[in-house]
Amino acid sequence: MMIHPVQRVMGWTLLWTGLVVLQFVLSAAADVEEVHHSSVLQRHKREWKFNTYFAYEELLGSLLPQKIGQLINTEAEQKPNTEFQISGEGANGLFTVNNIGEIFVTATLDREKKSSYKLNAQIRNSSTKARLEPDAEFHIKVLDINDNKPIFSDIPIGSVYERAAKGTEVMTVTATDADDPTTANGNIVYTLMNGTNYFRISNQTGRITVEDSRLDRETQSQYKLVVQASDMFGQPVGHTTTTVVTVNINDINDNAPAFTGGTFRFMVKEDVKTPFEIGKLTVKDQDEKQNKNPKFTIQGNNDLFFVNRDDDGDGALIINKGLDYETNPSYSFMVTVSEADVVQPPDSQGSVVTSARVFISVLDVNEPPVFTQTEYNFQVHEGLNKNKIVGSVSASDPDKPGYKISYAIRSLKCPLEINQQTGQLTVKEELDRESEESHICEVTAQEEPPSGLISYAMVKLKVLDINDNDPVLVNGSNVYICEKDKKGEIIGTIGAFDKDINTGIFRFTLATKTSNFSLHDNLNNTASIILNHGGFKTDHSAETTLDIDISDSGSPPRKSRNTLHIRVCTCWENRREEYCRSYAQTGVSVSALIAILLCIATILGTPTYYTIHGLHIYTTTIHCSNLYTLSLYTALIYTLPLYTAQITIHSLATIRNTFLPCATLLNTYCTFLGFH
Repeated sequence: MMIHPVQRVMGWTLLWTGLVVLQFVLSAAADVEEVHHSSVLQRHKREWKFNTYFAYEELLGSLLPQKIGQLINTEAEQKPNTEFQISGEGANGLFTVNNIGEIFVTATLDREKKSSYKLNAQIRNSSTKARLEPDAEFHIKVLDINDNKPIFSDIPIGSVYERAAKGTEVMTVTATDADDPTTANGNIVYTLMNGTNYFRISNQTGRITVEDSRLDRETQSQYKLVVQASDMFGQPVGHTTTTVVTVNINDINDNAPAFTGGTFRFMVKEDVKTPFEIGKLTVKDQDEKQNKNPKFTIQGNNDLFFVNRDDDGDGALIINKGLDYETNPSYSFMVTVSEADVVQPPDSQGSVVTSARVFISVLDVNEPPVFTQTEYNFQVHEGLNKNKIVGSVSASDPDKPGYKISYAIRSLKCPLEINQQTGQLTVKEELDRESEESHICEVTAQEEPPSGLISYAMVKLKVLDINDNDPVLVNGSNVYICEKDKKGEIIGTIGAFDKDINTGIFRFTLATKTSNFSLHDNLNNTASIILNHGGFKTDHSAETTLDIDISDSGSPPRKSRNTLHIRVCTCWENRREEYCRSYAQTGVSVSALIAILLCIATILGTPTYYTIHGLHIYTTTIHCSNLYTLSLYTALIYTLPLYTAQITIHSLATIRNTFLPCATLLNTYCTFLGFH
């Protein structure tokens, strides 16, 4: 018997509606059973008779207030002059009670904001308001209605490899519903609205998996799937939401490479420098670049050419050795292409070209001279070695008949000269290793006549060291005397430096005898300066110098005399410098500058003296082009043993378009005092 589709839909609707009603009835029955069997406040003669009340959310205003229950107490039944009161969450606002115990909801509730209220019931004498029974706690639960639709969370982009097996997880979509998840209102099911031939979705979890393992990136690389989330178990009476998810198909190596043709022809000049790329053996592979990994093989024993895979996955045909037109003007060979890690069976099957013949024609050229070496290396000692022979270069013409060769040096700063006919190299100037320890010169060989071809070679000249530099003193600034230093104190350690190499150990000696200091050679390229007596002071000690001879261990050894300037300092603990006297002072001190500026102010202005709170106040007024008046107040506060001058600008008008000399003086004075 055939069932009409409309009848099928109506049947499912009635079935689900019946299940929802059945669930509500069973829930209500459970609540009644809970009322009867719950633990309530009991007394021998009087008791409260209630537990939990229920109120629907989102009631229309026209239905409010609505009675949701009745408070019952045996005390109220026995005494007529009683009344009920409630307190707690929403009492006397959202919920009210009348004198006979009827509870009303007076405003619209929202279960998603608050799903339960805890209140206390009281029974009092209506005349005296005296409490007749202890408070009893009860609850009002808000019943859910389907007033929220599902909402999808952030949807990521899914991906799966082509040819993935059926059941492979692609991604999971998630939707939420603010309604009660324990009811059909908040129960969400998922449905895939398209793409069901390749994908399926779990209606309970939202997990999307592969349905067909024949996904092929080369056919379609991306899918846009529409996913629907429905509450009420997906019934038409519920709410629905849809979203679009993107699924990218990732590439695998499932296509075999093939040549774009069966023949490749190239031409190349015989004088190309090897290795040299002649051309491309182009390959067709539908996979993405990272999965395009062909291998090329030249058939036969051929060490003159080879094929490398380039960045695009094509074959780069390269010459491995030099060509000679006179010896062999052409070449021909077979090349095959393959790929080891292609998934089987590959998508690209049938008439694919995996072998190709390569033809190469060598072009004759007039070749330049050829050096015996591309790079020549020579060495010579520094110093006066003019006209000294360091070596030779040599080149020949490979063509027939061969031309004569002439040599030249192209580098302008090359310290060598070359014999034009023989290629012999000689030194033309004095060499200094410390200035430049190596030289690179470009040498040419040119066919005669002068319009002939030119070849190039590099000549590298290494300059060898001789002992031609004096040692110099270093670390002299670390030598100083502390006022508290006593006899035998090491006041510093000096060292030496020499531009030459392999100078060996430096030796240190005092050039002149002195009663103040002694020197100890540490035999490790350092020397200690030792104080012979104490008593040095920063305020009356003269500048102290020490002449030191330093010799190296070169062959022959060299000696230098160095002057060490020794300062006298006041020091903290562990000989940390606090203040050191400087013996070479230049410039004008701060105190002198203050005095000079005060004198200028006195000369230009009208002086006035004051005494305020024991401070001597000196005031002068400077007139600037009779336009502006500057008042400078200077308070000199004396504090032994130091003094400070505090200078305050009392009144400084904004100077604009003023007389330039006066403005310049004012600017200099204020800048020095720290005002801006």
